[in-house]
Amino acid sequence: MSRRSITSTALALLVLGAAGVGSFTLGQNNEPLNVSSLAPQGGIESTSLYCFGLSPAGQSGSGAARFWNTSDSSRRLTIEMADDRSSTTSRATIKPHQTLDVPVGSHYRDSVAIRAQIDGGGVVGSVYTTSEDSTSIPCRSEGVTDWYVSGIGTSGSLTSRITLLNPSATPAVIDVNTWSSQGYLAPADYQGLVIPSNGQITLRLADVVVDASQLAVHVTALRGSFLGMALATVGSKTSLISGQNGVVTEAIFGSVNTNDHATEIINLFNPLETSSKVTLRLQLPGYTIAPITTSLEPGTTSSITLVPATRVPAAGWGTLRVSSEAGIVATLYSDTAGYSRLESPTDSGTTLAWNGAQSLKEALRVSVLSGQRVPVTFTYFDRGQTHSVVVRASVGAPVAPPEAWVAAGQGLISSTVPLVAQGSVAGNGLESALNGR
Repeated sequence: MSRRSITSTALALLVLGAAGVGSFTLGQNNEPLNVSSLAPQGGIESTSLYCFGLSPAGQSGSGAARFWNTSDSSRRLTIEMADDRSSTTSRATIKPHQTLDVPVGSHYRDSVAIRAQIDGGGVVGSVYTTSEDSTSIPCRSEGVTDWYVSGIGTSGSLTSRITLLNPSATPAVIDVNTWSSQGYLAPADYQGLVIPSNGQITLRLADVVVDASQLAVHVTALRGSFLGMALATVGSKTSLISGQNGVVTEAIFGSVNTNDHATEIINLFNPLETSSKVTLRLQLPGYTIAPITTSLEPGTTSSITLVPATRVPAAGWGTLRVSSEAGIVATLYSDTAGYSRLESPTDSGTTLAWNGAQSLKEALRVSVLSGQRVPVTFTYFDRGQTHSVVVRASVGAPVAPPEAWVAAGQGLISSTVPLVAQGSVAGNGLESALNGR
């Protein structure tokens, strides 16, 4: 475990634009070299974004953050890159509808965070790993007082760490408790932990929970607030896991692979003091699959194999809905051709921003969560003009975006009902659309 108090240092920070390489340093507002023209703001607002949990450059789990200015005005960003011990601070400007990539450096230790303070609304961000097991998830915008993650572990080839970041100017005090094959633990070293103001701590769970499978973690703020992120490595494949800010009555996983040689396992955790009945519904276009129902006793974890199964045909990508009246914590494990991935529930919203941080290896999948033939609007910018295309979508049957929208690189997706959008990248990675949180 390591701790630090962040202090800004005027060091150079390398920034890669989508169309070239540029740099900016403290006190200098350099425009990024990215020339993409993208979509308007669509009501997405944020003034602080926290993109964290990455490993230093050259290590498994390293990567970058991408920021997209969806507004019609330029935005100035103060960007701090930090680990548990040190930080560098720089400034940049993003023109309307353009993007900015900020890769992590190699001189950091432990977990690396990228914090962006923005002088107005309309900027969204994603944090992504850049190796063959790449994945991309939304950056965060505000602290929480509870955070859960399930489906990680410290046994065999599985290792896990969690990064806890304090977004405020006052110290936060937290407790960290675990449930696993080793039972319930409240490690003494993890009680009353102090996260320094505007700082972070990194916890390697094997230090206190040895040889544990089906590991679930609950972090509670005794004072202040924090943000949580897990990084799990299975063999040589690494996943960023955003976790949950509380138990949910419904969790959506937008990408369940039912093809041959795929394995999909849902990991469940009931942190409540009462039993939790859970129903799993796998929606696969053209098929009706009977739901699975199970019950978890208080303080227990469970894993259920979804694929392969005789009840599930090998028929492409499906959507999993996990529901529980009492509430549940869920994480999906996926393996395809030796590429393993763990992911938290997919973000949903009526307006999603597609950041295009990575190259997709197949079409983006966009799913409405209710209704039949619901209008879904795809909005993008091209040569200073706004374009919108409407596609009809029905629950359980994902649709692909129009080709012109895809060619723009980034864009907005909106509907009158909640949506999820994910695309496949690299070996078995995913990129998720952002809902502005």
